[in-house]
Amino acid sequence: MAAERRGMLVTMVVRSLLNNARISAWALLTLATCAALVTLFVTTSVEAGRRMSAELRAVGANAVAYAATTKEADWSALATVAGAHGSTVVQLAVRVGMVAGAPLAVVAAEPSALQQLTPYWAVTGRRAAAATECMVGRRAASKFALEPGRSVAIDWPGRAPTTPLLVTGVIETGDEDDDRIFIAGPLETVDFRYALLSVPGGDEGMGRLAQALAAAGSNTELAPLRQILSGEKQVLEKVTLLCLVSLWTVLVLTALGVSASMLARVVERRKELALLQALGAQRRSVVGFLLAESSALGLVAALLGFGAGTGLAALVSHQVFRSTVVPHGTAGLAAVATTTLVTLLAGGIAGARAMRSQPAAALRGE
Repeated sequence: MAAERRGMLVTMVVRSLLNNARISAWALLTLATCAALVTLFVTTSVEAGRRMSAELRAVGANAVAYAATTKEADWSALATVAGAHGSTVVQLAVRVGMVAGAPLAVVAAEPSALQQLTPYWAVTGRRAAAATECMVGRRAASKFALEPGRSVAIDWPGRAPTTPLLVTGVIETGDEDDDRIFIAGPLETVDFRYALLSVPGGDEGMGRLAQALAAAGSNTELAPLRQILSGEKQVLEKVTLLCLVSLWTVLVLTALGVSASMLARVVERRKELALLQALGAQRRSVVGFLLAESSALGLVAALLGFGAGTGLAALVSHQVFRSTVVPHGTAGLAAVATTTLVTLLAGGIAGARAMRSQPAAALRGE
């Protein structure tokens, strides 16, 4: 008996939708567009997180290595192991000198290797290339009134004054390097060393490299580079916020459009609905019938929209990341949930409108 009732309800819903094909098609198109955009935004958000992480970590250094203990690290082992894992390494030597009577960290590194791993540095002027040149961090330049074209004398404790270095550029890095001077020549005495690395494979790649370094006994500790992670987080937060704002806008517009369509269906079919009530159908049954109609439209629209949205997401991913995407279950669930919510809301509004009408007056055409 229950199966027969369900079958009858399905038949009535299908016939009702086909009898009002114009309005049904408009509502279906609106809901499918909503589902497609929801799928696009959700898929783009997920893919942006994955792809942006890979893109940002592939540009320049994304990790830094220090000595794990007070014992000097085996930097040659670090270079060997990192190279075997496809990573690029530049070693930096640090010593504290005196500039205008104040202590300042001086960092020495091979110029071309440093430039390869720090393309994200903002340089005013140019990078230091010769042993008589240097770059100054933004805060250090402000503190000592240094700018490109000026000279800076670095005094070393217990040594005679050195030849002043030409400041070729002021760098802005976003971290503690803004308080340092970078020279292209070597340091005779080193207080400590560290290394910048470009590690492929994101967090998993860093984990594998860290395990390999520990197994090699290099006495180094690997950590993500803070400014890369900070930039990645800010970009992803903006992408997510944009998707959320767009999603809510689509939901509101879709709800308005579908509600208008459902109300138009109720007005157009008021005699039919009144006849159902005159034949003994309860008002809640009429409302349930309208909700069943809208839910059926929502389910079909979710399936159509999910396919279209996945195609749009693939197009966007190809244009932005030059890669393909696969259908995401999360996007499909979001599309179904969104269309269901909108259709139930619209069906409820239409049902409330139908309940306010009087069957006798509707049958008389009033």
